[in-house]
Amino acid sequence: MTLNRNPINFFAEVEQIAFCPANLVPGIEPSPDLLLAGRLFSYSDTQRYRLGANFHLLPVNKAHNRVMAPTQRDGPMRSDDNMGPQPNYYPNSFSDVRDDPKMLESNFTVNGNGGNGVNDHVVVYRYDDKNDHNYEQARDQYNSYSKEWKERLHRNLATAMNGVHAFIRDRTLEELRKVDPLYSNGVRTEINRLAKKLAN
Repeated sequence: MTLNRNPINFFAEVEQIAFCPANLVPGIEPSPDLLLAGRLFSYSDTQRYRLGANFHLLPVNKAHNRVMAPTQRDGPMRSDDNMGPQPNYYPNSFSDVRDDPKMLESNFTVNGNGGNGVNDHVVVYRYDDKNDHNYEQARDQYNSYSKEWKERLHRNLATAMNGVHAFIRDRTLEELRKVDPLYSNGVRTEINRLAKKLAN
């Protein structure tokens, strides 16, 4: 930012400006300071309340380079192409957007007293929870259903997946298998039954 003139229009250039410590360029990270951690969230939240969901598109706040963030879209006063037809979830199978390992937060070591008089050295890094018992609650919920409810669930899912790409359907069935093989098999049976019905 270069401060080399006074604002021409105070409202457009000053009152609508939205500073936020979470706006960092790649290669610059926030410190682990807890007060800063709160501000990383609350400043953006405040700007959304104060200026609207798309405050970052106002000329005074807009990035000079195109920002691709299809998971942050829509909302009132959207005036650009809204990232076109890209899916608004990540990861997805329709775009080549991938995590860049070079852009992950750096790890750091903290020291502390573990309570037994011994200093502990702990490495802090982003926690990956993809194997963190993600199917147990869904399994318990599924198994709490009566036979009639399970059959209705199978039928509803199969109907919802009608016309979905085959590779997405297969991935979904694999996820359901991790919950319970009977769940996956029930939905697959209904998909096949529906396909035969539509073919006749």
